[in-house]
Amino acid sequence: MKILIVRLSSIGDILLTTPVIRCLKKQTNNTEIHFLTKNIYKDIYLHNPYIDKLWTVDQGPKEIFDKLIRENFDFLIDLHKNFRSLWLKANLPVEFSSFPKKNIKKFIMIKTKRRTSIQNVALRYFKGAKYFNISYDGEGLDFFFPNIFSFNYYLPEKFIAFAIGGTYFTKKYPTEYIVEFCKLSPLPVIILGGDSEKKEGEYINELLRDKVINYCGNLSITESAYVLDNAQLVISNDTGMMHLAAALRKNMISIWGNTVPEFGMYPFYPIDFDIMHEYFQNNNVSCRPCSKLGFNECPKKHFDCMRSLLPAELYEIASRIIE
Repeated sequence: MKILIVRLSSIGDILLTTPVIRCLKKQTNNTEIHFLTKNIYKDIYLHNPYIDKLWTVDQGPKEIFDKLIRENFDFLIDLHKNFRSLWLKANLPVEFSSFPKKNIKKFIMIKTKRRTSIQNVALRYFKGAKYFNISYDGEGLDFFFPNIFSFNYYLPEKFIAFAIGGTYFTKKYPTEYIVEFCKLSPLPVIILGGDSEKKEGEYINELLRDKVINYCGNLSITESAYVLDNAQLVISNDTGMMHLAAALRKNMISIWGNTVPEFGMYPFYPIDFDIMHEYFQNNNVSCRPCSKLGFNECPKKHFDCMRSLLPAELYEIASRIIE
């Protein structure tokens, strides 16, 4: 049985596919698993022992469709469900299945503000593999480092990793609050983010040179994972680094603004694993959640979902976890 599994983006969503792929490989016989994703996210599966072949594209499957069709796949599992994966299902002559996105339930939650928990997407992905009679093994997410790996940046002996990124403004902890937290922090803070956080990281570093190391825009996914893996504590917005920290079984504080954990994208740790994780959020902000993704500015103009989360409170939680 040769299976093609598709999840093109992004970091967190791809990491959340790792349990179903692990269980599919370990709980079935003579199964050859191929995985298709975007090239910029290849580090997530580059060294994963549970896939037999990794396919990468810059944008979508049309780029390599002639190669995919020659593979003669027996089954396609669509864990993305966007127009690119729908195109592949329509054109690749193979049986397929997918998973429930629960977008209607999220929409109702946004409109009514009544928060009812949606199953974590890592578990919903198993619906895409329902024909293979597999079950979740309780082992959480996977991330594998290469056998030979060299990290060429400085790390303090002990530090806090703060992932300041976010696809949208309303998912990001305010920069001035990050500065205030870093001033209070009992340990040096390494700032992580992508290219879009470069200026923000440079600004924070300029103000707090003795307390902060800025690696925004400088590290690969694997290098970022190495930083997280060596941190005493990870602090992260609702973003891909949050899921990477969960895959590495790290103590963490996750910060939630316009989104809520009940959407089913909360950190997915192994069952019964001894870990300290706390949600940093204000459940009394009446307009929350306002979007399943986010906005480039607060629709209400006050941004209370983040601005009510004071740096002193974040410091108190962090101090308790690392003491």
